[in-house]
Amino acid sequence: METCTEERREPVYHLREDYAFKTEACAGVSLGITGLFALYNGYLGLTAGSIWHGSICAFHLVLAAIRGMILYTEWQNRRYGSRQRAVRRRGAGRLLALCAQSPRRGA
Repeated sequence: METCTEERREPVYHLREDYAFKTEACAGVSLGITGLFALYNGYLGLTAGSIWHGSICAFHLVLAAIRGMILYTEWQNRRYGSRQRAVRRRGAGRLLALCAQSPRRGA
């Protein structure tokens, strides 16, 4: 009979039970596949002179960049916790307030 701690040592425990890990792992694999697909289409676009493959490459590179930024942000949130998020929100609020101020004319 296995105990709870023995179950957690199982290599696929995170993939079966930990939803956040499973989501991030699958997104990471998908990021790699998307990057490879973009490189393949870029190669076809350059060698065949195809605008179609070049545009598909650019599109998938943008998607991969967005997914990479999301994964990096999630990694930063887990690493630094809520303290860092509060600092970022405060800084973003100050920046928004600064940008929203209208410039004074004739002062």
